[in-house]
Amino acid sequence: MADDSSQKVSWITAATVPIETGIDMSGVWLGIAGLLVLVIIGAMLIHLVRKHFNPTNNLENEGFSLHDLRRMRAQGKLSDEEYNYLRGLLVGRARTEQMCDDDDDTADVRKHE
Repeated sequence: MADDSSQKVSWITAATVPIETGIDMSGVWLGIAGLLVLVIIGAMLIHLVRKHFNPTNNLENEGFSLHDLRRMRAQGKLSDEEYNYLRGLLVGRARTEQMCDDDDDTADVRKHE
């Protein structure tokens, strides 16, 4: 009988020993954190590249019109030389845009003929 009870005790103690899984969770969390950092850096790079190559990034977005330039000259914020230079830029841009619009209109007419 003593043999039966000793066998039961050894079997019970063997069943309660924890089993090692072999997975180091600190490495998994470190990998997830690294991927998160890469995603954030990638999003920032995409934002900067898109901002740099945005075709609407020109004087039009600056908010200056010919009226604004005249007002600034009248207030003494611009000299006559600065006013004439900036006015030339605005007029040149307007002419370029007008020529591009005319070219687009001409191309549209040719497509429909």
